[in-house]
Amino acid sequence: MMSLAVEGWPARLGLDRAGLFQAVRLAAAALIAFSIAALLHVQNAYWAAMPVWVVAQSARGLLIERGMFRILGTLMGAGFGLAAVTFAGDPLLTLVALGFWMAAGAGATRLIRGTASYAPLMAGMTAAVVVLPSLFAPDQSIALAMARVECTLIGVVVVTLVTGLFTPPARRADFLDGLDRLVGAVRDFSGLCRKDVAETELAAAEHRLLARMARLDALTAPVTAGSAEGYRRRRHVDALIFACLDVMAAAESRRLGGGDDRHPDAAEIRLEVARRRLAGALPDRALRTSDLPMLGADRDWRGAWRMGAVAGGAGFLAGAAGLATGWPAAELAALGVCIFSMVLGSMPLPQKVAPLMFLGVVTGVALATGYRFLVQPYLDGTAMLILTMAPIFLIGGLGRASTRTALPALDANMCFLLASQAGMPAAGASEILAGSAALILGAALVAGTCIALPRRPEGQAARVAALLRDDLRRLITGPATEAAAARHAARSTRGILRLMLHLGRAGGMAALPGRPLAVLVLARAVALLAAHPEGRPGLAALAGFAQDPAGTARELEALSAAAADPDLGRSLLLAAAALKAGGGILGPVGKGVA
Repeated sequence: MMSLAVEGWPARLGLDRAGLFQAVRLAAAALIAFSIAALLHVQNAYWAAMPVWVVAQSARGLLIERGMFRILGTLMGAGFGLAAVTFAGDPLLTLVALGFWMAAGAGATRLIRGTASYAPLMAGMTAAVVVLPSLFAPDQSIALAMARVECTLIGVVVVTLVTGLFTPPARRADFLDGLDRLVGAVRDFSGLCRKDVAETELAAAEHRLLARMARLDALTAPVTAGSAEGYRRRRHVDALIFACLDVMAAAESRRLGGGDDRHPDAAEIRLEVARRRLAGALPDRALRTSDLPMLGADRDWRGAWRMGAVAGGAGFLAGAAGLATGWPAAELAALGVCIFSMVLGSMPLPQKVAPLMFLGVVTGVALATGYRFLVQPYLDGTAMLILTMAPIFLIGGLGRASTRTALPALDANMCFLLASQAGMPAAGASEILAGSAALILGAALVAGTCIALPRRPEGQAARVAALLRDDLRRLITGPATEAAAARHAARSTRGILRLMLHLGRAGGMAALPGRPLAVLVLARAVALLAAHPEGRPGLAALAGFAQDPAGTARELEALSAAAADPDLGRSLLLAAAALKAGGGILGPVGKGVA
């Protein structure tokens, strides 16, 4: 019975055997990092344990990269924060500089792919950690910046050494197998396009395949992190997914009468080359890079501007409010606003994470308040301090390793360290309560805003569709060059994958009816019309397709009926068919063609 009890309680907490060992490793890493910083008398030694909770990852490559980018971001943020405090002079100018820096860091997370986006995120948060306390105690700026860097180095090195050997490598074989099966599914779709199947069946197959493709693309950066070989394969994965989309577009174009079914399309040849290169069967020099098109860069410029404005504005306003009120604990409230606005802003749907984050913050602050009242005043020396932190780190490790509490436990651990001021002198009751309330207030302001003003994936999908239409409009009205076509292909394929991610979060294609593949089919029709001597009237008709896709489709069909050249007629009908299939993706919702 005792054995069953021992086996039962971890399961009820969301922990298996591996989770228990991971919890012990996390607790040990946090304790070692804190102990080193405390024994070296580093200011704010509790900072050293913070990297442990966020750097630890499920794959070794991610662990290494996250640690490296945390160090890089910390160095950048500490350097900027120190420069802002030293040279800006006026507190408001310093806050303005901090706001712009946070805006740049927050925006950069939408422009940089993979784990590297962690560096600008850390740069923005670290600058706030250095600048905000310095506004209330200017003589401490250099010491704060140095302590932040020292603690980050200690924490990253310790967590990497303690957990790195036990962290498995990414499951790249499974990922590559998934890509290989994707190629098979794309070829099956191509075969389906040759059969007499219902439009709804074909559309459903397309949506399933594109959603699967988007998920695999999202896994590319985490799976390939941490090695030069992984980064080389990342480029090949981009080429493979591009070729998959190209083959699907070619198959759909043939089905609609816009291609020759007797010969293999160039897209199918490129797909086979990309598949073999990814598998290592072909060397990189088998074809020049320019001969193998790839997905465009994954950059969300609109999201970057929006997130930058929100994070930068929140940081400035929180700091300015703290200065204006003169509240001693305003530093912690402003710091909470800066950190939580950047962290939640970097997430696709922050309103879903905000309640869990706030729960973690309240839990961590409550534990820290109890610690400061019941334990901190009675500590006598560094050894006793370290001993009192050991059980707290163990509880934090169990919470972080649990499948049920991992997310709120992260914020609970971080806010416990921030609110407990472990290693600092004991404080009075009013200071403790004010600091705890300030940190909860900062979290509540950000979490409440995210919940009250949710980020809607339907709107995000609509904005991506608008970008796809803008790119098509430029392709139609711009010069018909190979470079322009290549740029459009790279951007549109990346846009389709981003569209599918947003639609997946929104619950499916019902949020924006239409076939995303129609974007690529219409681009093929535009290329055919641009290459035809008599194709200009068709291009002129297409120029306003986004305002009235139904009317444009009818106009193209009329031009096709009057065309003397059968090839020109087929190209015009292909464009009309693409507009019909595109629905709300190729035109404002309600003006698509059923």
